[in-house]
Amino acid sequence: MNKFENNKKPSIRDIRIERANARNGRRSMMREGMRGVDGRVGVRVGARKRYFWGWWILATIMLISTFVVSLSVVFSDTIIRIEPVVTKALFKNKEFNAVKAGTDVADDAILEYSVIEWDISKTELVEPTGVKTVKEKASGIITVYNDYTSRPQRLIKNTRFETEDGYVYRVRESIVVPGRKNGKPGELDVRVYADEPGSEYNRDTGNLTLPGLKSLPDMYATIYAKIKTPITGGFLGERAVISENVKKEISEKLRADIRQTVEGEILGRVPEDAYYFDSGVFVDFDDTDIKEDGDKIAVTENAVARVFVFDKKNFAKVLSAGVLGNPDKGYPLISDISDLDVKITTSSRIDDLELDNEIVKVLINGPAEFVWYFDYDKLISDLAGKNRNILNNVLSGYPTIKSADAIIRPFWRKTFPKDADDFTIEILDGYKNR
Repeated sequence: MNKFENNKKPSIRDIRIERANARNGRRSMMREGMRGVDGRVGVRVGARKRYFWGWWILATIMLISTFVVSLSVVFSDTIIRIEPVVTKALFKNKEFNAVKAGTDVADDAILEYSVIEWDISKTELVEPTGVKTVKEKASGIITVYNDYTSRPQRLIKNTRFETEDGYVYRVRESIVVPGRKNGKPGELDVRVYADEPGSEYNRDTGNLTLPGLKSLPDMYATIYAKIKTPITGGFLGERAVISENVKKEISEKLRADIRQTVEGEILGRVPEDAYYFDSGVFVDFDDTDIKEDGDKIAVTENAVARVFVFDKKNFAKVLSAGVLGNPDKGYPLISDISDLDVKITTSSRIDDLELDNEIVKVLINGPAEFVWYFDYDKLISDLAGKNRNILNNVLSGYPTIKSADAIIRPFWRKTFPKDADDFTIEILDGYKNR
């Protein structure tokens, strides 16, 4: 029956209830669909869930992969920890010969030395103690040239050098002038002293010949000299002076100051790869220089400091020769050089010795511990890019390595890095990494 029959008017209540029932029906249908009653609705919701979870899992995998790759890059390195071979020796008055570095010596048992040299001077002004007639000889530095022969040329003590106007200067010790080389004359700087006192011997520049060679025209023409620094100090006459006691006191003080200064400068002048020893430090003084300086007297001490230095590798190699267990590859270094007492002796003046390349005697007492090293770059090259299990095989070619292990990061890597910069070599047992 129609709900509007019998002239009954429609009610708003009826309409709202109808709409509400319809809405409730849809809700009910959706609930039923989610429970599987409506197959189409149930399939749509499940697909959305699977789609969401799929993307979440993919993103997680990508994040983990990125983290692993980043970890590999940041922590990709290799540490090779080395225990070196160590040998020991005890020296009792063991004497070694040493020659200047660069000398052609076939005997590996000979040490090599170099000489570091520099000038130093100190001056002090003092009050005069009186006036007297003074006779002083001028002195200065000249350069002697040897264009006569390719061999060193020795000139005897008191050899004369003469200016063009006849003033004569002499060397006080014998000298050896190096020979001609590569078409250039050998040359040597040396201090000369005027033959007589007087200011006329003071010279700023000039050429000098050797009168003693006049009977040998070829030598006379090719062995000659030039003034390098002004020749000064020549004086004859009255002037303010200081007493011998004051001169001695000031001179001793200045010389002590110079020695102390030399000691303070040595470390800055000796290379890190070289040894020096107190017995190989020499300070040679010129005559005390005394001059008027206004109303005071200037007392000056000039000196040449010379330090014998020995290459660390050469020094250890020569000393280690014959030590039991001496490996045939690699090179040794002495772990603590202060354990050794080293004396350097020579029968010649140090300035002559440097020129003549004479043999220096090196006397050694005390214990020495030799730590044996190897070619780091070659070891890294032998390992780079190889399987990590190859380490022991490679080490068999390095007799100076007692044992070694490798730390490769990240831990899952099966091979050594290809890049040498990714390697670090560490020397164990407290030995310095060299």
